[in-house]
Amino acid sequence: AHAARKYGFEGSTSDVPALLNDPGINTVFITTRPNLHAPMIVAALDAGKHVFVEKPLATDAAGLEAVIEAHRRNPSLQLMTGFNRRFSPHGVTLREWLNKRSEPATLTMTINAGQLPPEHWSANLEQSGGRIVGEGCHWFDLISFLADSPIVRVSSNCGGSADASQGHQTITLTLAD
Repeated sequence: AHAARKYGFEGSTSDVPALLNDPGINTVFITTRPNLHAPMIVAALDAGKHVFVEKPLATDAAGLEAVIEAHRRNPSLQLMTGFNRRFSPHGVTLREWLNKRSEPATLTMTINAGQLPPEHWSANLEQSGGRIVGEGCHWFDLISFLADSPIVRVSSNCGGSADASQGHQTITLTLAD
């Protein structure tokens, strides 16, 4: 509703069945909490709608598989995930610089997201999928974008807390190049 007012949309609603049943709507934007993404994507694709979804596509393997199957059933529909960091002016410039290299790159990225209060929805694994799924995916996408190479292996080391969502993590991504 805020975005609709701010940008002058004709209308907005949170009535999902109304959106999916409206033949005048061909694209839906899913910007809910992550735990709702996969079922909403599946419903939208099966209703014949193109989908733009804020990251992540799903918070677990079952949800991701359901999205993959829905897209297989509806291959002519567009499905796009909103990874925005690759589109920042800094990200675009870094990629241009890195594309001039003649050998594989070693990139180091430090993210200091801080601890979450326990009552914050991002600390709720059922709603967010956890910080790596809910937020870390932005950084994984950015690294792959900057290097212009897909991720082929991920390894992780946690420290500082029995609760991995509150401790520090070191994650190493190996890219195809």
